[in-house]
Amino acid sequence: MVKNSDISFFFNPKSIAVVGASGTPGKVGYNVLKNIVESKYSGKLYPINLKANEILGNKAYKSVLDVPEEIDIAIFVIPGKFVNAIAEECGKKGIKGLVVITAGFKEIGGEGIKRELELINIAKKYGMRIIGPNCLGFIGINYNGSFAANTPKEGEIAMISQSGAMLTGMMDYSLDQAFGFSCNISLGNKADTDEVDFIEYLANDSNTKVILCYLESIENGTKFLEVVSKVARKKPIIILKSGVSAAGARAASSHTGALAGSDIAYDLAFDKCGVLRADSIADLFDYGEILLFQPIPKKNSFAIITNAGGPGIIATDAFEREGLKFAQFSEPILHKLRENLPAEAAIFNPIDIIGDASPDRYEFTIKTIFGLNNDKSHDNIDENDITTYGALIIMSPQAQTHPNDVAKLIHRISSELLLDKPIVSALIGGVSMTEATKYLKQN
Repeated sequence: MVKNSDISFFFNPKSIAVVGASGTPGKVGYNVLKNIVESKYSGKLYPINLKANEILGNKAYKSVLDVPEEIDIAIFVIPGKFVNAIAEECGKKGIKGLVVITAGFKEIGGEGIKRELELINIAKKYGMRIIGPNCLGFIGINYNGSFAANTPKEGEIAMISQSGAMLTGMMDYSLDQAFGFSCNISLGNKADTDEVDFIEYLANDSNTKVILCYLESIENGTKFLEVVSKVARKKPIIILKSGVSAAGARAASSHTGALAGSDIAYDLAFDKCGVLRADSIADLFDYGEILLFQPIPKKNSFAIITNAGGPGIIATDAFEREGLKFAQFSEPILHKLRENLPAEAAIFNPIDIIGDASPDRYEFTIKTIFGLNNDKSHDNIDENDITTYGALIIMSPQAQTHPNDVAKLIHRISSELLLDKPIVSALIGGVSMTEATKYLKQN
């Protein structure tokens, strides 16, 4: 049978079978079924268990073949040696997709490789699609088909991960953040479906605005470049790629059986297709949040406004390193800055409004470079003088700064006056910046 390219049933299944469902707390089969039940899944749910008649209020069946109705997907939480026989039954039943949580396949080598190849052939024979094996499961807006400890908040970020543990960690991190997820997809060994399949699907998913990925390998580079280049024009894609060192590549191979390539090759590929590469989990989420809540800049022309010289220099180095260009302020803009800022201030980009900067000074400077407070009869500033298409606002804790007030004005300008240009803030410090940071993250 020709391979079925449709994977929509993983996102919106009308019916789910949990093969290996259990009524015993602590077992994976119990956790998966419990998560589906507690996520208020509205479709039909069929626990498959050789001995039970009912589990968590749902009638149980000995086999998928005993279920009288159609089944869209089956989630496997049984020992590896039984997976392929049950997969054959799923094919005969007409099930469309398998989520194989079970480990013991390609990642263990030897017999595991043989077992995974057999599973792939069974799926091809019946036109089924596979997520996994050796994965956490699948979490969509409509159901939590995984053994994760928590169900993440609903939101507009899609998370694709080759590591289940990375996925659970990132979901847990997100629980007290402002963002949530449209889906969380654990790829595992990628026996069939991979990151490209899901990125392609998510391009047209109305629930998803930003796509985040944690990957240890990319098997089909040509397909990746072709698909991701198109999708990245529609939605931001950020990838955290591990296995960059020789030791890391070996670890990736033993984890999911990944074939890791040259890190330089990945850098070139990501750059070519418009992918933003993250170097850490913190970067992955920071980039995701910025691209979720901020508009995409129309030109590579940015400004830095800071009340501290050192952080301003660090930011300048980072701009240069990442290829960001500094806006060249027009003479009317420079004249207005020179007239209104202290003599000690540096008015050329980056702008240092010095350590005693008040919220009013921040507001004046931000509005001036974006042309938001111009008196045309006096300032002699027109649209051609506005060369800034985004700004980084740096704030260090000083007695005159009042971080909470600066945070509120940044939010007000960004949300009310400057809807088409991004403003990103960097708050330097700890305790004194806690409330301001919380305010900006929540707004």
